[in-house]
Parts: sequence; C-alpha cells; structure tokens
Amino acid sequence: MGSFGHKPGFSMSITLASWNVNSVRARMPQIETWLTSRPNDILALQETKVTDPLFPAEDFRAQGFTSVFRGQPAYNGVAILSRKPIGPVEDELDPAFPDRRFLLASTAFGFHLVNLYAPNGESLESEKFRYKCAWYAALIERIRGLLRIHPSLALVGDFNLAPADCDVYDPEAFRGSVLTDARIRCFLAEFEALGLVDAFRYQHPDATAYSWWDYRKGSARRGEGLRIDLILLSQALLPRLRHSGIAEEIRSLPRPSDHAPVWVELDS
Repeated sequence: MGSFGHKPGFSMSITLASWNVNSVRARMPQIETWLTSRPNDILALQETKVTDPLFPAEDFRAQGFTSVFRGQPAYNGVAILSRKPIGPVEDELDPAFPDRRFLLASTAFGFHLVNLYAPNGESLESEKFRYKCAWYAALIERIRGLLRIHPSLALVGDFNLAPADCDVYDPEAFRGSVLTDARIRCFLAEFEALGLVDAFRYQHPDATAYSWWDYRKGSARRGEGLRIDLILLSQALLPRLRHSGIAEEIRSLPRPSDHAPVWVELDS
C-alpha cells in the first residue's frame, strides 16, 4: 500500500496529521515510526484508551513533542502532540457529553485545532445512535460558535462517517450503516455550510482511498476500506493548504491500528 498524495515535508510548511491509533500504548512502536520517518508538526490522536496518569507524555517529550491529552480507561481518549507549545485547552464539548472525545487547543502555527473522536453509533435502532446524533448536533453548535471567534480552524479526527459513496468500497453493503446513514451525512453537510472543507476530497475529487479497514474480515488485504478519518479546514485556513494524503503504508507495520494516519501540509 502507498501513501496517497505527496509526502509531507516541503520547506516553509507545516504538517498536521490525525490518527486513530486504537490504544496509544499498544501502538507506540508504530507511532514512533511515523514520528521519525515523516515530518510532523502536529499529530492528533484518537482512541488512546488510557487514563491521563498513564499517557506516555515523557516518551513523546523525548522525541521533541509537547502533548495535551484527555483519556479514560479502555475507551475513547484524545491527544494532541506538537513541536511547539500548545495554548489553552478545552476538553468538554458539552456537559451532556462527558466522554473523552473532544479536545480544542490553540496552536503556535496560526490556527486553532479541534481533535474529535465521534461516537460509532452501533446500530440505527440503538440508543447509541441517538447519542451519536445528539453528540454531532452539539458539535455543530460548538463549531459554529468557535468559527466566530477563531476563523482559522482545523477540525480533525475519526468522524465515524463516510462522507459519500465514493468513500466506501461497497456502498450497497453499507446502505443503512451508522457510518453512511443520511442523518449522519447531513451533519457533514452542516459543517460544509459553515465553510469547512474536506481537505483530501478538495484536492483529490476523484480518488479512491480509505483510512479504515475492518480487523475482523481481513479487509485491508482485499482493499475493502472506508474513508472515515477527515481533516476539515475553515475558509480562512484553506488558502494555506498545499498537499493532503492518507498514509496507508503504515498498516504494513506489525500489529497496526485499523486506521491509517491522514495528513495535510500547510503553508507556514
């Protein structure tokens, strides 16, 4: 598998990446490979699955990264690693949603960053799907307010939604899925109405590329994936976009996450 798009690392630019690592401690060898083999200025992690006292902040500091993180045992968890200091951090989307799925920080690179790990939803008939819809509705309102204050904004993470049928290897097989349901895709349309742009699809309108493959079915070997990890850029930030891609090759490492990193390169 290859990385889609140009490799990051051009001069006078910064690289922002996002990766659902499916346990930060289990995936440390892969994360270290990513950090040492690719330029990374900011890396947003999801599904860290670790409480804050056990987060490997010292390991990342040894590699030159400041980190902010909010986690819980066995589930969820989000973190941001940065080569430069990170400003004030907010970790609550809304009091109704206490799960560690949301992290807002100001960066030293001229934009604010929201790192999210959206709920999966389980099934369309479940309480978890209703929770997912309510969570997304709260996120929309939060982003609407943030854009008024911080027009240069990047919204990144595991969205647990495939934006369109071209982001699904078999759209018919996923018809009625919690990842493709029209109610969830409507939330992405609301982000777009706020001026946020899917960086990868903006640059690669006709590409077939995925960021997640089901562990249980050996899907990666058969190329049966979905693109559910996204980087959305606000209109004020979009002119800085140089390149974007999905590092599918990272899944060739031993014991990989079921997700691949997604990245953008921005003018500094």
